[in-house]
Amino acid sequence: MRIDVHFVAGGVMPPGAAILASVQSDPLWRIVRFMDRNSDNFTAEMVAKAIGAYAGGHGSTERGMHVAGEVAAPII
Repeated sequence: MRIDVHFVAGGVMPPGAAILASVQSDPLWRIVRFMDRNSDNFTAEMVAKAIGAYAGGHGSTERGMHVAGEVAAPII
């Protein structure tokens, strides 16, 4: 059987829907520690995109950097 999927999106599953699969990520602190120790730019960009998506809006590097700047502005 072939299933064509054009996009993956988060959301709330309908009542009674069966869970087909799940993925458990490492905690953010562990991902950031790996990223910093290995100077991993790919992971840094993925974290930035996730921050942008989590804060509402697009999961883009630009949005993630904007959110990070808003959070850090009172500290700097």
